[in-house]
Amino acid sequence: MSASNQPAPGIRLKNAPALAVLLVLFGIAAAPALAQRGASPAELRRENDALRERIAELEAALDEANRSIERLERELDEMLSRVGAGRPATAPAEPGVNPPSIPSLPDIPNIPNIPNIDNTPDDPGACPDALYESLVESYNATFPGITRPPYTDVQQWVARVGTSRRRAAWVIKPIGDVTIHEGAPSFVSVNTVDPQSGEPICSAFVLELDQQQATRIRNATEVELWEISGTFAAEPKSDRTRPEFNENQSPKLIGPYAVFGWSFDVQSMKPSGTKPKPTQNR
Repeated sequence: MSASNQPAPGIRLKNAPALAVLLVLFGIAAAPALAQRGASPAELRRENDALRERIAELEAALDEANRSIERLERELDEMLSRVGAGRPATAPAEPGVNPPSIPSLPDIPNIPNIPNIDNTPDDPGACPDALYESLVESYNATFPGITRPPYTDVQQWVARVGTSRRRAAWVIKPIGDVTIHEGAPSFVSVNTVDPQSGEPICSAFVLELDQQQATRIRNATEVELWEISGTFAAEPKSDRTRPEFNENQSPKLIGPYAVFGWSFDVQSMKPSGTKPKPTQNR
């Protein structure tokens, strides 16, 4: 989302207390001046009363301005959410100008129809499902009871949790064809499994590998399970066009304006000694 579509940080008028303090200081400074002119105590009291009334008027005006700004932001969010689906991905090309070519992305294999796992591990580093649930918990704790937080607040939350990275080690089971692309990322559908029992612990997902890693999995048909280790990172994104949950949209929503994302940088990979359940045939 471009900066032009975001509310300017300076537009929120949150300085009423500071302004009030300045005006009070002005009144304190004015009192000696009145005293030097020989003003009576009654005149000083009237001057102070007038300053207090002015402060109250300015605070009320600032509060009303803040309410108006918040209302306009909500209306803007609603309008953008209604038009977001129909907005073109790129601006139309000018007459006589050829639009830039966009390289095609490699095909991602379809994930086989494997039911989701009900008992997701508590450890956020165990698999993408576990990370997703931890991010939902963090989002709800940050915005308790708020149906639709301000978009700028969600951006700040995304920036904070998006720095989460951890070392992780998974045992994975390839469950579909390995898709290999020359000079481009390769993909394989996998399950993460329990190292002790060999049972799946999370729902199936697509794992990105480099060409060499994907080729090893494809060629080693006798290997059913692999141990991988590397860096598992949370990569949520803020999206002004996603204020509500929609099962037909991908990636899935963490909460209003926050979409789920992750990455696993595989740094080592080897066949696993874990034995898969006999019912799980590759």
